[in-house]
Amino acid sequence: MMRLLKRILPSYRAVNKVDKRIKDLSGKINRIENQIKDLDKKNEYLFYCSQSMEGESIAETKKRFFLNMPKEDGDLRIIQKGSAYILKRLKEICDKNGIMFFLEGGTLIGAERHHGFIPWDDDIDIGMLREDFWKLWGILKDDEELSIHYYYMYNPNKIPVSSDLITKVKLKSSDIFYVDVFPYDCVDTDDMERFFEQHNEYSKELHKELKKYFEQKNYQQKNYCIPQAEPSFDNEITEIIKKKLIEYCYKKSGNTVVLGLEQSFGFINRCGIYKYDSYFPLIKECVAFEGEKYYAPKEYKNMLNNKYGDYMCLPTNIQPCHLIELAGLSDSERTFVEQIKD
Repeated sequence: MMRLLKRILPSYRAVNKVDKRIKDLSGKINRIENQIKDLDKKNEYLFYCSQSMEGESIAETKKRFFLNMPKEDGDLRIIQKGSAYILKRLKEICDKNGIMFFLEGGTLIGAERHHGFIPWDDDIDIGMLREDFWKLWGILKDDEELSIHYYYMYNPNKIPVSSDLITKVKLKSSDIFYVDVFPYDCVDTDDMERFFEQHNEYSKELHKELKKYFEQKNYQQKNYCIPQAEPSFDNEITEIIKKKLIEYCYKKSGNTVVLGLEQSFGFINRCGIYKYDSYFPLIKECVAFEGEKYYAPKEYKNMLNNKYGDYMCLPTNIQPCHLIELAGLSDSERTFVEQIKD
């Protein structure tokens, strides 16, 4: 026994020393990271001080700075203009048919901060209640120019395994220009924290069923990084979602609004669940985006702060999210955008 202890103890002490060194290094790294954040804040403050005009507050300087930022150019700007055209067409269709949608995510930040796209952004996000979402599907089936489809992405190689189901409205003649549409569901709950956990579990169950469905169809995704559409599946996917919504007791109305079940499980966070009164009534045509006025949630500024922190700051990462699309523009798509009237 003593021999065994003599052999084990040195190794045990060595492991303890390594653990202690790791904890010490982790503490030092955290302190350095905090110091860098403090320096970033100081530098940012000094930058805006240098840009301010006489009698102008820092908040006013920031607002002027972002509004005066130059637009993107080149292929990225072509994609932005093409997608903005679809958004404008969607507004015309929705207004005509009594459908309400609101800007959200980076699109809402762009509207609030730049009155258009964030210069380096490359897509558009909108949200609407589930009932309007289904109504839009029915209307766009007969539209001559626009189409609506589910885009599925399943990556078995990612840990944890990720899947996503995104609804996109796009030109029938192009996959490059599109608007992402996010449905929102309603429930009655007095315990948002508990429901949040339930909702994520429901989302996981839905995605298991979607995965099973695609496997039965022998669906082979060409690229795990890019959502793929298979229009022939749309009706059956809709029925799967509707069945789950009924099973889990989601309603047309309720005191709580939550990001739709089909969004990527594990992606839905507490920024995707709010009291109904925080969203509605929507503020009509309160934000400008690429020359048009759009709706926003009632408490949209608080929502942006909750999700992004101080959104009147430049992010650390400034580059388009969908770089592969920048390499895919065709001559016909370029010509289409050139013909759009400002």
